[in-house]
Amino acid sequence: MSDTRETTRAVILRYFNAWQEPADLEDMRACLDDAVVSDLGFTQVQGADKLVAMIEGTGTPWKDVTLLESMFTDRAGALFYEGVSVNDGTKTRVGEHVTVENGKITRITASICALG
Repeated sequence: MSDTRETTRAVILRYFNAWQEPADLEDMRACLDDAVVSDLGFTQVQGADKLVAMIEGTGTPWKDVTLLESMFTDRAGALFYEGVSVNDGTKTRVGEHVTVENGKITRITASICALG
């Protein structure tokens, strides 16, 4: 694995683990470019501080998160994971495509689907 790909993998997995309980939102923020764009399908959030504030305000959305698959290139990664909604116990599957430039996440595009 190239050094660039390993750096991309490391920052994406650091971000992924940081928002889970117990959440470390300072560490999550450290992974994000100031101008990150997060497209969650139901809403789009522009800016790292706004994304962190959204999670602080609503809390971590899932518990018992399991990473099912991941794939990384020099500039991006894809994560597929499942978790249980902390609000209503619904099992949810998420696919995220995460773009990294200069060691920071610049774009997150997610598809979120309740499984039942």
